[in-house]
Amino acid sequence: MRTMTLAEKQATTPTVSVGGLLAGDTPPPDRSSLEVRDYLHHLAVGGWPGLVGADETTARTFLDGYLDMIIEHDIAEVSGSPRNPRLVGRFLHAYAQLISQPATISTIVRRARDDVDEDTRAPSRYVADPYLDALRRMKIIDEVPAWEPAVRSSKRLTMTPKRQLGDPSLAASLLQMSPARMLTDLETTGFLFESLVGHDLRTYAEAAGASLFHYREHDARLEVDFVLETRDGDWVGIEVKMGESELDKAAASLTRLAERVARQPKALAVITAGSLAYTRDDGVHVVPLGCLGA
Repeated sequence: MRTMTLAEKQATTPTVSVGGLLAGDTPPPDRSSLEVRDYLHHLAVGGWPGLVGADETTARTFLDGYLDMIIEHDIAEVSGSPRNPRLVGRFLHAYAQLISQPATISTIVRRARDDVDEDTRAPSRYVADPYLDALRRMKIIDEVPAWEPAVRSSKRLTMTPKRQLGDPSLAASLLQMSPARMLTDLETTGFLFESLVGHDLRTYAEAAGASLFHYREHDARLEVDFVLETRDGDWVGIEVKMGESELDKAAASLTRLAERVARQPKALAVITAGSLAYTRDDGVHVVPLGCLGA
C-alpha cells in the first residue's frame, strides 16, 4: 500500500485520465491551478495520510523521526540481523542522491563512499545487498523496472531499474531539500519532481491494469522517463519536464521511441509543472501533473 497521490489528497482536480490515455483517448484542454511552489510543498510534505494539510515544519519533524526509526531499528528487525545504523544512513543518503536515475548498486555504494573520509567506515557491496532487500520489503524503496519491448532494431537496452523511494518526501528529507533550497538546485529538484510524477503514475496505472517502467538504451542515446504498459501490450510513453522550455526535446524523444517499437503507442505525453493541458501539433499531449488522475 502506497502513500497518497495528489488526487487522493484532494490537492488537485483531475481531468486527464491515465486509463483514458491507455485507451487512446485525447485528453481535453484544461488548466491546472497548481504552481511550481505548490509542487515543491508536496515534495517536502509527501503523501502520508497523517500529514494531509500539514505545514512543512511539521512534515520535517515527522520525516526525520520516521527515517531515524528505519535506520536505527526497523531495518535490523526486517532483515533479521543487526545492522550498522551509520552504514544504513549512508546507503540511504547515497540512494536519495541518485533518485530517478537508473543507477547500479555499485554506483550507489561508490557514492556512499564518497560521502565519508578515507578513515571512516563506508558500506560495501556485500553489506548493501541486505539493506536493499530489507528496504524493498518495507516498501521504503519502490524501484521502476526497465521496459523490454519488441523493438524494430537490435538496440541493447539497460535493464537497471530506476531508483525511487516509496514517497518522494523521503528523498527530499534525506537530501535536506526544503522548498526554498529546491529553488536553488533545479537539477536535483527536477529529479525529485520526476519521482513525484512516478509515484502518482504508478498508482493511477495500477488502477487501470497497467504497470510502470522506464526505457533506456545501453548507449544512452535514447531515454524515456516512464512507460505504462497493460497486459495486452498497449503502452503509453511519458516524459517529465518541470518547465516548458524542453517540450520539443521531450516530444522528440517520445516520437523516436514510437518509431523504434513494433507496436504503436496508445498515447505519448509530457507531464509538466506548468498550467496548461493541450495536445501539440505532433500529437504529443502536454499534461500538468495537477490535471492527472486515474
